[in-house]
Amino acid sequence: MRVALVEPYLQSRTGHYYNTVSQVEAGFRELGHEVDIFIPKHSEIADLGQKAIPYSLTGVRGMPILPKIAWHLRYIHGLTGFLQSYISDYDLCLVTTSDNWETLYAASRVRSHTPIYLYLHALVISYAKARFLRPLVDLNFNRTTNPIIFLHPTSLGRNLFQRKITSANVDLICDVPLPMAPLSEEKLKTISKSEAVSEETDFIISYMGDVRLEKGFPAVVRLVSECNESYKFTIQCIPPASGYEPGALGWVDCLKAISKRQSNVTLIERPLSSDEFSKQISMSSIVLCLYEPKWYSNRMSGVLLETFPHGKPVIVVRGSSLADQVERHGGGVIVDDVEPETVIRAIDTIRMDYKKFSDEALAAGDELRRFNTGANLARIIMEDFEQRHRGI
Repeated sequence: MRVALVEPYLQSRTGHYYNTVSQVEAGFRELGHEVDIFIPKHSEIADLGQKAIPYSLTGVRGMPILPKIAWHLRYIHGLTGFLQSYISDYDLCLVTTSDNWETLYAASRVRSHTPIYLYLHALVISYAKARFLRPLVDLNFNRTTNPIIFLHPTSLGRNLFQRKITSANVDLICDVPLPMAPLSEEKLKTISKSEAVSEETDFIISYMGDVRLEKGFPAVVRLVSECNESYKFTIQCIPPASGYEPGALGWVDCLKAISKRQSNVTLIERPLSSDEFSKQISMSSIVLCLYEPKWYSNRMSGVLLETFPHGKPVIVVRGSSLADQVERHGGGVIVDDVEPETVIRAIDTIRMDYKKFSDEALAAGDELRRFNTGANLARIIMEDFEQRHRGI
């Protein structure tokens, strides 16, 4: 079986794009399938797959409006042309990130008999673009000759999917794995319940990942500004692949100013490799996941999936899918709002009974780690593909 993995955002070996592609590739190969990876022509990676996608949306957010529109149109045209030219040589195609209307529109224009699987990480994507592109996406998906199958990592009702994404006659598979980088055997041996407990002198509260308003970054900055220096923070402070969204840079500047005044704040201002990210999580005591329920009610967090296997508790917001995980497994505190005093109380709650929260996180991490693998995602896709092939 020949599988085409397409990742329009993959620019470097840092971040979840690389982790997802590498783990899914390994999963398909484990099942005995041939895999080719396709990434943007301008990717920094020289030895992974084929640089065949003409354009990427990386960095477009800061462009002036007219050049931005032109770039988006080039991206759509380029991705459509690539998919049309390449995927007919494969038994199936998986687009590992499909969270924008441009990618969905490009996929909807393809005419082939190769099934296209579209991994949809987020349910809420640009409302502004939806006004223009969604009618075309619906129309094209209803006309397409190739099967279109959406994949989503949470429990997502069909009605909600049709309301938010497309009412076209496409298929949806929910509760699929979100592939995460596996911990090495050596690391698994060193992570024990006793080692997971941080000493008071090293109690570090972390925010990991890129700067996004939807991830509660402003709440993190407000928290840091309100805490005395007995609370130590490590905060990753990098732009998303598409650039800072409007309003985010002001919070970044505010945090940098605070870090110059307060010795208890350490900033990480560069992307981290998978190993570096894992090491930073292991050095943390609590990880802040103050993600807004509006954006994360039907969206999984890779940061949470990385955090639990290290036995690190989290603080999450009620109404988010992350809160669902904490309600199910423990391993953290759910807050009703992200005001500094509320989050400080949550930090102190975890700190006073750290071993309990850490043990719960470690147990949850073991379960989540076993499920969220590239091999499991590949199996689900292949089972669906084989059913279609048999005409079931």
